[in-house]
Amino acid sequence: MSAKRDDSHAPLRAELLAQLAGRQPVLAAINLVAAFLFAGGLSSAAAGPVMAGWLGYMALSQAVRLLSWHLYDAARMTRDNAVWLVANSAAAGVGWGLTGFLFAGVGPPGQQMLVPFFLAGMTAGAVASLAAHLPVLYAFLVPALLPYAARLAISNVPVTRTMAIAMLAYVAGLSIIACQVHRSLRRLVELHLENARLIGELEHARRGLQDLLERRVAELDAVMETVPVAVWIVHDRDAHRVTGNCRAAQMLRVEPGANLSLAASAEYPPHFRLLRDGEEVREEDLPLKRAARGESVDGEELRVAFENGDLVDMLMSAAPVRDSSGRPSGAVGAAVDITERKRTEERIKHLAHHDALTGLPNRILFQDRLRQALGLARRSGSATGVLLLDLDYFKDLNDTLGHPAGDHLLQAAAERLAAAVRIGDTLARLGGDEFAVVQPGLTGPDGAAALAHRLITTLATPFTLESQEIQMSTSTGVAVSHDGSEEVDELIRQADVALYRAKQEGRGRFRFFEPEMDAEVRARRKLERELRRALERDEFALHYQPQLDLRTERVASVEALLRWHHPERGLVPPAEFIPVAEATGLIRPLGMWVLGEACRESKIWRDAGLEIVVAVNLSPAQLRSDGVLQEIDGALRSSSFDPHWLELEITESLLVEHSNRTTDRALRGIASRGIRLALDDFGTGCSSLASLKRLPVATIKIDCSFVHDIGRDPEDEAVVRAIVYLGHVLGKRVVAEGVESEAQLAFLREAGCDAAQGFLLGRPQVAAEVAPLLVASGYPQAGRPPSNSVNPTVSGA
Repeated sequence: MSAKRDDSHAPLRAELLAQLAGRQPVLAAINLVAAFLFAGGLSSAAAGPVMAGWLGYMALSQAVRLLSWHLYDAARMTRDNAVWLVANSAAAGVGWGLTGFLFAGVGPPGQQMLVPFFLAGMTAGAVASLAAHLPVLYAFLVPALLPYAARLAISNVPVTRTMAIAMLAYVAGLSIIACQVHRSLRRLVELHLENARLIGELEHARRGLQDLLERRVAELDAVMETVPVAVWIVHDRDAHRVTGNCRAAQMLRVEPGANLSLAASAEYPPHFRLLRDGEEVREEDLPLKRAARGESVDGEELRVAFENGDLVDMLMSAAPVRDSSGRPSGAVGAAVDITERKRTEERIKHLAHHDALTGLPNRILFQDRLRQALGLARRSGSATGVLLLDLDYFKDLNDTLGHPAGDHLLQAAAERLAAAVRIGDTLARLGGDEFAVVQPGLTGPDGAAALAHRLITTLATPFTLESQEIQMSTSTGVAVSHDGSEEVDELIRQADVALYRAKQEGRGRFRFFEPEMDAEVRARRKLERELRRALERDEFALHYQPQLDLRTERVASVEALLRWHHPERGLVPPAEFIPVAEATGLIRPLGMWVLGEACRESKIWRDAGLEIVVAVNLSPAQLRSDGVLQEIDGALRSSSFDPHWLELEITESLLVEHSNRTTDRALRGIASRGIRLALDDFGTGCSSLASLKRLPVATIKIDCSFVHDIGRDPEDEAVVRAIVYLGHVLGKRVVAEGVESEAQLAFLREAGCDAAQGFLLGRPQVAAEVAPLLVASGYPQAGRPPSNSVNPTVSGA
């Protein structure tokens, strides 16, 4: 029962103690101020050390009071720590009680009145401030008043005894008043707590009644602020007063809580325009207005165009809100920001129809534009031109400069080409270094010819790339549809055929498609198929033409020449099938077959005791390939062939048109293996003397076109002498090709040429006939290969 009573009174007691605890700083201040005032009043009469000691005690006791208040704040004043309140109150009471012992009767009558005056004031004030908890009050009153009363009682003066009795009566009166004040305070606190309880119950009841509504509102607010959509709430039928969630404000770029009306006639008109399919939406057609009139809007794509040019795409739906009578009174709308999706779709669409590097239309868009142009031609009777362009030798430039520089070159070329075409023409990049143009609305082929000439001219101007001047040319094939009757693929094919012809004729030029070109293309494709089968069916063979050393009159080497024995056509000339092999990429496997076969057949001669240098032609395509050195090593290894007896011939055009880091590295790798390098057809191109000096070429072969007119053309004779002289100065061995007469041979001997080959000295022969030829010519057996130069000190240079 006692525990229950204590528990029921615990809130009341805690509240009373909290009030007392809250007054502790004020009580400390009052006691300190009163103490200093008291000391000031008696300073002239009381002994200084005594007064100082008393003041020190009072200051210390109040400091302890403040410290205990700081450590035990009002919220923690429980029964256990209420003792601090009692102790603090008692300490203050003892301090004031000391005044009755120490300072009673000190000084003149006026100063003697200070002790009872301050005691009466402090104790009367204590009743008002400490009555909340009677033990705290009594802890102050008893030590403060009883010492002074005892001092009066023990005095021999009759009046002081009367004063002592009066003092006791005063204490009794204060106690009675304190009890009354305490009861009043308890009642007030009880009423306060009861009121608080009743208010709490009422509040709880009110909250209980409103809980469902508040929960629904909170859920709706949470949904509106967390859903990844913008939400609008229309509060009138005119859609002028519109609120929404934060995403709606963000989408329209206004402050949260602002009017979100989309109508231009609103009180605060929007700073944007609303577009549908590129057209501005009329105010009466705004989705929110239509919904406020009773119409439902489902998934309508709109674009918000802001004044600064920014665009936001959204997908909006809206529905009407109806009043109790069923009439529309507003609306709600929701929109999803689909800007990124639209941009992604546009990027995907752009990438699907445009080249990523240059930004030009790609093959798909090019074909679509050509299809449209042909449709226009059929309706209007106009002509349509198609131009296909290839950047000549771009692959070599790309290998030389590196792919990043090659990309910059393609971009620069695309910019020039775009500036050269007409407005309305479509310039496209079909892939690699291949570009194309559609020319709609032509009156005839002259317009296409003019554009082709303009494109070739604009690319002929040197490009500057990383402070380096790059020379470029382009070959162009042109096809013209005069009435739009051709199919897209057919017109592109015709332009491609014309492009092939332009490349054959020397590049840097354009050719129109002509019907007879089709026959050539069909023949070329047939030859290509037969070439592939020929490799599989072993229809190729090697013939060897001897090369005569003009000083020793003996065979110095043999050159392996490829022959194709066609099962139906017989012997096919190399000039007919080699260009096709180069154009189709078959030259690589074919060239490697030649090298392997030459090494294999030379092993037969070596087994017979005849060791002779074998010369094999190496095509630019082979030399440009990354695996050329590995393929050469494989051919040598499979036949156990000594590389010092092998000579690889490269054409002069390779140095002019294909020289780059890849080919230079391959040539140096070949030379490092002990293989000789010969420069074939010298004089027909524009060899860089720097390249000739830099690269490890050991032999120069004078082209037969210069040898042919020896004895008839002094200029050719001068050229031959110059080449021989140049070769010897550079430490190269010089060989003349195409020697067919004794007069030519005599001139070459007189000019100092090192060796010669041609029909006069020996026609190409099959491998089985080479050994007897070597024996008949007195070829030395099982020796070292003959010197590769006129000067042995620079052999293999």
